[in-house]
Amino acid sequence: MSKPNLTALPSARSRIWKLARIDMTRNWIGLLFSAVFILYMASMSCLYGSANSNSGTGNFHMGPFLQDVAYLAAAAVMGFAMSRDYLEYWKTRPFTRKLTVLCTLPIETKDLVAAKYLTTTRNLLINGLVFFGTQYLISEDIRKTLPGFHYVLFVIFWLGIFIAFTAFYLYLEMGCTEKKYLLSNMIIGAILLLVFGLINGITGSGLISHSMEWISSYGIAASLLSLLAGLVITAYVAGKTVQKLDNRDVA
Repeated sequence: MSKPNLTALPSARSRIWKLARIDMTRNWIGLLFSAVFILYMASMSCLYGSANSNSGTGNFHMGPFLQDVAYLAAAAVMGFAMSRDYLEYWKTRPFTRKLTVLCTLPIETKDLVAAKYLTTTRNLLINGLVFFGTQYLISEDIRKTLPGFHYVLFVIFWLGIFIAFTAFYLYLEMGCTEKKYLLSNMIIGAILLLVFGLINGITGSGLISHSMEWISSYGIAASLLSLLAGLVITAYVAGKTVQKLDNRDVA
């Protein structure tokens, strides 16, 4: 990437906004690809959610399990623009090369991380609108189970989770090498698939179905608790990202 000129900007806030705007402008095509992927995952989630609950063995039901997997796939992409940087990133090292340029700019590490968070917030809001809007439009089951305001609470509940996921993936992207990023993603994915399978096998239902029940039972309390937890985790991970980047050799 070319080196942006920040020397003429008087304040850290203006430099943060300029970096964020540059990133947003460059990645709008990638954001479009992310939105298409999110749209597909939302459609698959609705399909799996309405699948025959008896398709499985014992208490395990494949439909709810695959619905959880669709949410996991969406969570991994929700805050990011799927640019060509993500194609074979473990070989081309685009994240490290970009950080090598950014770390030479007249801007503090915390402001650099803040600019990245602004970009991911934009991505998260747009992709979240596509994901949850699509589900509500095409799934009659969701509209019956979570009518109106209850669906808004459901969205807030899952936004809290997606915010935390995005912060953690951003930590990996900025704080680790591309090979560690790939390995971490594989390990996290395997662990979550195991957790989803255990929840399904023990309870006979998926995490998405359980979250709908929590919203129906506890309403706004469940949503606010999830959102608050997501924001607290994000603030903690953001601090750790700054520390990691300060100590990282990106040469």
